[in-house]
Amino acid sequence: MKKYGRKRREIEFFARFFRIFVGVFIIALIACRDGVPDVTDRKSSEVKMENPAPAPKEDGALAGRINLDDNPGSAPVLVEMNGVLYQVFEIAEGPYEGKKVERYPGGMEKRETMYSEGKLTRVTEFHQSGQKKMEVKVGASGRWERSYWDNNGNPTQKAPIGALGRARNWTFSVNQQSIDIAYRGVTVEVIQKGFGEPDDKQNGFWIYRAMRVQTVDGLKTTVKFLIRNGIVFQVLVGP
Repeated sequence: MKKYGRKRREIEFFARFFRIFVGVFIIALIACRDGVPDVTDRKSSEVKMENPAPAPKEDGALAGRINLDDNPGSAPVLVEMNGVLYQVFEIAEGPYEGKKVERYPGGMEKRETMYSEGKLTRVTEFHQSGQKKMEVKVGASGRWERSYWDNNGNPTQKAPIGALGRARNWTFSVNQQSIDIAYRGVTVEVIQKGFGEPDDKQNGFWIYRAMRVQTVDGLKTTVKFLIRNGIVFQVLVGP
């Protein structure tokens, strides 16, 4: 019995010692935890302060362009696509250099327009057979030289019969001889006699290209006659 009692006291002693040791260990752990700042949070804060987020870079697709909204008082810039006008909000800083190609429905080249430093230098039109139909060369002095070919590639007279109006230098809204004033209200027969068949017809417009019309905004090469009930209702010009 004495041996059993001594054994029991030893077990109770070690049990109390273990509970005291565990309690002290937990208290020390909590104290250390509260006294030391979180390293991860500190480093995260330091990174945010030392390396702020970079400012967004300018989109490469927008580089070299002028925002037309910067001057809201200016007149809108319009561009035509498939006979419909759309407003342009951005424009390239530099003048256009290159060519513009239009094609027949089958894919054959119909018209090629060349520009140098934003100025028209040459217009070439083709028959649907692929043969050259007409070519206009614009010299450094501004002089236009026109040449024409038939469907077989043979040179023809400089101005086909019924198309003398294409070879004339026109003005716009200057006097009674200006193209928009002289032809407003005339019949389509008069237009055909003066300019021949149109290069294109879109949304009621008869369109003639490779023209020469001087306006207050510079030289225009496209003339559009808006036809209503066989009469010219309006005359517009464009690049």
